[in-house]
Amino acid sequence: MLTADGDDVAHQMPSSHLPTTATSLPRPLPPLVLTTTHDNGHVMTMEIGG
Repeated sequence: MLTADGDDVAHQMPSSHLPTTATSLPRPLPPLVLTTTHDNGHVMTMEIGG
């Protein structure tokens, strides 16, 4: 999950968290739905309730 753009450094988030969510995606995501693309090409969709 290393990015040459340094987005992870700018956000100061641990590697265990989602590095760039809405920033790396072409369109904004719903507040309760987060989609992240791993370096292996798999896409994980997480629904956060609360």
